[in-house]
Parts: sequence; structure tokens; C-alpha cells
Amino acid sequence: MTQNNELVDARNVVFERFTDMLLECNVISKRHTDMYPITDIGTKLFSGEEEKGDGEKETILATVNRMAAPFLGITSVGVHLLCYVRGNGDDDSSDDGDKTNIGLFQNVIKEAGEEAGIDPEVVTKNALSTGCLSQMTCKPNDGTCMKQSLYYIWDMEVDRKTFIPHPADGEVVQFELCTAKQLEYEVRYGNRLRPAMILVITDFLIRHGIITPDNESDYSKIIAAIHRERLVLEYVPP
Repeated sequence: MTQNNELVDARNVVFERFTDMLLECNVISKRHTDMYPITDIGTKLFSGEEEKGDGEKETILATVNRMAAPFLGITSVGVHLLCYVRGNGDDDSSDDGDKTNIGLFQNVIKEAGEEAGIDPEVVTKNALSTGCLSQMTCKPNDGTCMKQSLYYIWDMEVDRKTFIPHPADGEVVQFELCTAKQLEYEVRYGNRLRPAMILVITDFLIRHGIITPDNESDYSKIIAAIHRERLVLEYVPP
């Protein structure tokens, strides 16, 4: 697909007006600093003008503010880096929505540095891709605004003595080293974790044998739910 910059700019203007309307109607409380790229359904998600295998350019159709995207039925894409030490627990050191014109793993490296002060070289050498999770959430008060999300996950085993993440950009107040049992309690009964964190940490606990078919009666249902294919609205060019 050939990118029409004037058409992209026109779409962006419409989406900005839509975001303004959501703010004026108090549907959302603020603009997010992140802008989500919207790509053709036939191309790799959120990769900008990169070469596909057949030489065709991948095309961004428009960008929309992260806070407004769910109200347009747009599937949001995020990345999570889970840092853990053997025998203790894990720490979801960085998570963020995918940025415009940046690859997923490059986004992991970028956010790990910005949010947790982690050396990019450490992430590049040690982070391992472990899968992709899906989630659908809605507003808790009235059940509106069904938000579809995809989260790409990386694990990174670290040395407890030498690895010390620290808040670098002000988005995170502090980091805690939690035991696996503490995390299991939080995903089952606690209220400290956001829905995305519950999803990602539940997957981590399953993969590391903390949540098993013997201690969770809904084990198979959870596995199916976090990998469920979600509705994708296909774009048909004019």
C-alpha cells in the first residue's frame, strides 16, 4: 500500500478532534503522551515504514492518542519486561504502549532505560521473548468502552546483588522485589495490580510452575482466555 501523507494528516486531524470531544465530554480525563500508530491489517502491527518480506512497504494509516484509541475499537499493543531472580520473585520493571515508528523489542529497550534505568546492552543480551497475551477490559462502573489489548512479553533473569533498577523518568515511584507467593496472592486476591499487570504476572506464574492445574481449578480456562483471538476490524481502502 502506498502511503498518502495528505490523507494520513487528514485522518490525524479527525482523530485529534475526536480526542478533544472525549475531553470536553469528560469521557477521558487527559491526553496521554503516547500516540498509537494505526496500520493496515495486512502488515506487521505498528512497525511504520519498514520492509516486509516481499519488499512491500508497511504503512501507517494514522496516529491516535493512546487515551482515545479504545473508543475507536483500536487494539492497543504494549510490551512488558519481567525481571526476576531465582528463588525470589519478579519485578515488572517496564511496561508501555508501543510507540510510533519503533519496533517492539526496541521499545522494550527504550522503556527499560527510561523507566528503570536499565542499561540497553543488558536488555539486548539477556531479555528473552516469551510470547504474546490478549486481554479485553471495560470500564468497571458501567461496562462501556471495551478495550482490546495485545501484550508482547520478555523475561530477563537478573543477579539480585548487582541488578538495582531505579525510577528514571518519574513514571514509577519505586521498584520492589516480590516473592512468587506474594505475586500469586496479588493476582488472586489483591488490589495493587492493574489489569494488565494481573494478566502478565499470571502468565509468568503459570510458565514458572507457581500456578498449576493442581492448585488452580480454572487452569485450562485461564490458559485459553489469555491467548484468545480477539475481534479485528479489517480496513478496506477506498
